Amino acid sequence: MHRSRLLFTARYRRPWAAQCLHRWYSSSTSLPPDPHPKPASGRQFILDVLNAKPSQREARQFLKRFNPLPPKVAAGQQHGQSEQQAALAGTHNVDLHSAIQLGLVSLGHDVVDARLPRLAETLVHLHKLGMTPLVVVEDHEADGTERERRDSLLAKVFRVVDLIDSAGGRGMALYTGVFSRCDQSLTTDLGAINTALSLGHIPVLAPFASAPNLAAAILPARPTLVALSRSLSASDLPTPLKLILVNNRGGLAPTRDAAIGFVNLEDEYGDVVTGLEGAAASCGDDASRQELRAMHNDLDTVRKILDVLPSSSSAVIASVTSSAALISNLITDKPLNAAQNMSLDIISPLSGPQELQQQAEPDYPRHLSDRPATTPTVLRHGMRVVAYTEPEWASKVDILRMNTLLERSFQKPLRTNAFWNRMHGVLHQVIIAGAYDGAAIVTHEAYPTPPTKTTTAASVLHSRIPYLDKFAVAPTSQGIGVADILWKQLRKRYPDLVWRSRASNPVNKWYFERCDGTVRLAGSPWQMFWYGPRGADEVKAYAEMAEAVPASFHAAKHGT
Repeated sequence: MHRSRLLFTARYRRPWAAQCLHRWYSSSTSLPPDPHPKPASGRQFILDVLNAKPSQREARQFLKRFNPLPPKVAAGQQHGQSEQQAALAGTHNVDLHSAIQLGLVSLGHDVVDARLPRLAETLVHLHKLGMTPLVVVEDHEADGTERERRDSLLAKVFRVVDLIDSAGGRGMALYTGVFSRCDQSLTTDLGAINTALSLGHIPVLAPFASAPNLAAAILPARPTLVALSRSLSASDLPTPLKLILVNNRGGLAPTRDAAIGFVNLEDEYGDVVTGLEGAAASCGDDASRQELRAMHNDLDTVRKILDVLPSSSSAVIASVTSSAALISNLITDKPLNAAQNMSLDIISPLSGPQELQQQAEPDYPRHLSDRPATTPTVLRHGMRVVAYTEPEWASKVDILRMNTLLERSFQKPLRTNAFWNRMHGVLHQVIIAGAYDGAAIVTHEAYPTPPTKTTTAASVLHSRIPYLDKFAVAPTSQGIGVADILWKQLRKRYPDLVWRSRASNPVNKWYFERCDGTVRLAGSPWQMFWYGPRGADEVKAYAEMAEAVPASFHAAKHGT
């Protein structure tokens, strides 16, 4: 049961003027509201949404996750209560909380004031799309005295609220009463957040903790984020669907040419840590080492928070300039520029969104801290991945579970005997995500034209075509990043790959985004795709091979 006593006040311009008031928390919002608030940049909003280009499936999932707020307001308001009275009475909760999707946003201390207006517009755009941001403003622990830091942090909170209001939204500053500290324990009271959400406002928190007979203390930002996430997960309030860490530099990138687009924490956390630590050890300057330590801190923070959130929740580490990326990720629930990002590893070339690439210079500056912002990194709690090759797959793969996965994913009965008989002759690798949440089956297919007598050893090595025979995600595991996890594994293991899909398959948009080329196979129902440097020279051989592979399902409409 949240406390309901709330004192609304005018916005305080002198930092800590509100301390003289004895109340359980302080808030600030524009009262009375502007009847004609300035709208956020409508053109930019439309462009960001259009640039997301969701597939039919992604659009359906987005609409399912982000239902519009119910037209029926709380019962109290229907009987003449004001917006504030309804919030205080708690009558918003049943209607609004069931519809609210929450995004936890951490505003890094390195974000300069000049970039805050664009961030505020992004927050308002996210709110319009159905995700309410809950913003926590980080303190720069190295700057000034405790009093100076409090004043600076509070001023930044109010600045963000002002900009949200100017962008057409409604912000509410929360700077006391949410957190309290006694001895070494930190407690969280969600009453203020509950009120802000019920009013349809965007809460903006300062990480201050009250203590008996003591002035409010500044809390370390990241432990505060973790504590807030735990409290939200254990409460009746919405559990965060997204965690967004906003900074100046962008996503995880151990070196200037090694951006990481997607991380499956359960399977790849150790590898990413090794990459960051290795880069820090070989770094020649303190500024770059500090950047790498900050990335490591981001990674650990995301891991701790996602551990207490549902498996469907995800995180994004992004530059404050990556508005389009955040909008795209919200709508499609996939990494930005997925066709390229899925191939990125900790040693892969940098590839970023168009808006960031335009800012990049031909020659990177010496220090990491001076470089252009890198591609955002999407992170999920994820799942373990195992891979079995010839001949071990026959004894390791649970054929019954695999059959069930394939049939439920493709929604067609598998030609079981014919399919597995074929696999025993050509299967190269089976990649399984989680407990058969998804799988990719790759075969090595013979070239249509056999090698000649003059074939070299290198030619023999390339005389088999890597073919993605099956790519399946269980219906019950959709929306938790299984497809992205599998695709990243394919890109790491196979520099060249070809596959086919029926031309009418609605999933083809997903394939179009990830392929280097595609051809409609004449006289057949198949659309062929490929990626990799060999593809352009091998189209004819690929097409002949793909046409010859027998169908795997009975009465398949969208099978491969």
